[in-house]
Amino acid sequence: MTCVDRRPWGRWVTGRVFLIKEAALHPLAKRRPPSAAMAALAVITVAGAVALPSPATGTVIPTCTTHDFKITEIPSQGAGGSFLLDLSYRNITHSSCQTHGFPGVTLIGRGQRRLGVGQRLGDKVPRLVVKPHARVYGRIQYSENPRPPRRCRAVTAVRLFAPNSTESSTVRLPHGSQFCSPPILVYPLAHSTQGPVQ
Repeated sequence: MTCVDRRPWGRWVTGRVFLIKEAALHPLAKRRPPSAAMAALAVITVAGAVALPSPATGTVIPTCTTHDFKITEIPSQGAGGSFLLDLSYRNITHSSCQTHGFPGVTLIGRGQRRLGVGQRLGDKVPRLVVKPHARVYGRIQYSENPRPPRRCRAVTAVRLFAPNSTESSTVRLPHGSQFCSPPILVYPLAHSTQGPVQ
């Protein structure tokens, strides 16, 4: 037995549904294939989630390690009883890296004797991006003025850790100097041998 809704709005709904079905079955009806985006959305919706495109991420520049650099001595000279040891850090890799802070420093004497450990100096610490084959510079300062009864000792090398790196490198110092008394002051790495711009 078929029930027919006699209310006016019921007939309109029934007629509307009939017309839609009639149009869908008509041989001349134009069928538009769903777009790729709608098809993908339908599949995702069935799965129970809507996937949104991930935001584009910027390029992350890795932190420089000690072994990313070739570290060499720059001929220096004393000033007012202090010796200024300037060092060049050249990026020997094929990609940029970033560095920020103070290198770890240990002065080495004859027979691999450890003479002293560096102390940080300054609070203006630039963040540096070092491109392939580019250089940054570091400075170490220590006294070469004899203060009896303390003896001065020849400095033959320096052991270095780049900032935030656990790898060390020993740099020979062929030009020679002498270490007489602490402190051993270490400046932050900078784009110039003059240190960070004040």
